[in-house]
Amino acid sequence: MRTTVDHFTTAEEVALDQARGLARTIADTLAAMYPSAAYLVMHHDEDDVLWLHSIRDAAGAIVCDFEGAPGSATLADTELRQAWGELDPHRPMHLLHLARRMEGVGGCFDILPESAYNEDDSGEDGLLCLLLCDQAEPEMWAWGGDAILRPYSAPGPGDQIPVLGGAAFLSVLDISHDPDTGATSLHIDAARGGPGPFLLSAGSMVNVRRPEPAQAEHTGEDDEEVTVTVSLAVTEQVTYEFETEVQIPAGVAGDADALHEYLADNEELWLDSLDPSGANGYLSVNERTLDTVEVVLAA
Repeated sequence: MRTTVDHFTTAEEVALDQARGLARTIADTLAAMYPSAAYLVMHHDEDDVLWLHSIRDAAGAIVCDFEGAPGSATLADTELRQAWGELDPHRPMHLLHLARRMEGVGGCFDILPESAYNEDDSGEDGLLCLLLCDQAEPEMWAWGGDAILRPYSAPGPGDQIPVLGGAAFLSVLDISHDPDTGATSLHIDAARGGPGPFLLSAGSMVNVRRPEPAQAEHTGEDDEEVTVTVSLAVTEQVTYEFETEVQIPAGVAGDADALHEYLADNEELWLDSLDPSGANGYLSVNERTLDTVEVVLAA
């Protein structure tokens, strides 16, 4: 069976979209099993084969070591457990199997940020990761383009952080992480006089500006309603289906094309049986256009 290029491209896009959804399922599963988890760390070997490395918290501390003893965390969430089907989230090889499949359909994992490395990683470069929570951040925000598998992340450049119950937003202009203090600096547009750098820490308070409402086209929804009489001209393209008895030459009765031509030339044989309301058959409106409309002024 042949497949068009467009159908193949669509199938690739669908598979990648499903991989993004599966990445979210994996992230939620690992976060439920390891509450402090922020990164699922992986790496490629010399043959470019993907392997699991560890699960780490936001500061880079290892909470599960796949290259040593993987631990004995359990998954109590029934819905998440069902989402894995016949696979077992407690078995690292099943997790690895899914990670390789997501990569196989074109998915791209993030590069582990420098802030999540630790002293045991000396000599290990190019570690990859799946971000598991909104405290995790990638090494490069623009990495991977549309193929990136990033179910969660800390606020990044261009993101908007809702405040005041969504009544206003902080626009993130830039972000940087200090590995020595563990602080993440967000440069945000929240100053009264324009953009400026702010260091957000626990208990910080900032002045924010309410965003200007979008200038939507006037729809008249807020106007007072009135009742008027209008004159309308409407054109409809209608199909009627009905049955009627007609007298025709015997020679055309057995030939569909001849019958069609005969009745088209002799409309008077059936026109009186056509009920404009469709009461004696079936009526369908194929197209309707409003040609003109005007208000009828009272006399």
